[in-house]
Parts: sequence; C-alpha cells; structure tokens
Amino acid sequence: MRLAFDTSVLIASLVEDHAEHAVCFPWYRTVVDGGDEGWISTHALAEFYATMSVLPLRRKLTPADTLLLVNESVLNRFSVMDLDVNDYHRALALVVRRGLRSGGIFDALTETAARKADARQLITLNTRDFARLCDDADTWLIDPRKKNPGQFERS
Repeated sequence: MRLAFDTSVLIASLVEDHAEHAVCFPWYRTVVDGGDEGWISTHALAEFYATMSVLPLRRKLTPADTLLLVNESVLNRFSVMDLDVNDYHRALALVVRRGLRSGGIFDALTETAARKADARQLITLNTRDFARLCDDADTWLIDPRKKNPGQFERS
C-alpha cells in the first residue's frame, strides 16, 4: 500500500535519540521490509537534508554524511514524487483558499505530492498543521504516536 511520509516522521525514524523515534521507526520499517510502499515529495528531500545537516547530534553530520544518509536511507527506500509548476500552483491555491501564510506552503507541497502519488494516507507528527489543508484529516492523516502499523487496516 502507498503511504506518504512527512519529513518529521523520516527524521524521527532515523535519529535514535529523537523523542518520537520509537513510534516512528516501525512505520519506516514497514517500507524497508516491503510491507508498504513509501512516498515522499521532492520538497521533503531538501527539507530532510536541511534539518539533518544541522541537528545537534552526538556526532554532527558533515554535508557528505548527510547526503549519504539521504541516498541510503531515503532515496534507496522511498519513491519520490516530483512536483512541477502546476503542482506548485495547486499548493499555492490551497494555502490561499485556506487563508494560510508563511510555512503553510511547505505542508501544502507535501500534501500535494502525497495526493499526486495516490498515497492512501499521510504519516506525520504534525497532524494539526496538515489538518488545516484537508477536509478528510480523520481518515487521511496518521499520527504515529496514536497508531502503529500493526493497528493499521490494510484493505
């Protein structure tokens, strides 16, 4: 099944010291093990790199280390949905319709990519942010703190 992943879940999955690692890693693992098909947006690649390269980890990642992590732990395991100018326009129209400013556009890009990838659901630690963008938040969004892959209905 196709599942879209927000950057928040990818980072928590891969950083063992992250407060939400234990609840996010099983979702990441279901993609790695082939149980589900994981999707991210092109925007998420940049966001992942930007965040991982500055996290205050015990051993700070160099830019080269961060790129290696992107390649091995994300690109080799997840499909990436490219966004074109029409997708950016859809995301911009979405935030305007919802009356959102500033960083809301970045969530809208993730939302747009997830819908374009025909994902069944979006896994995120930021459900409140994404709920502002959709009318089907109760069925579309999964908060890994509230549901694990074993509780997920795969129909």
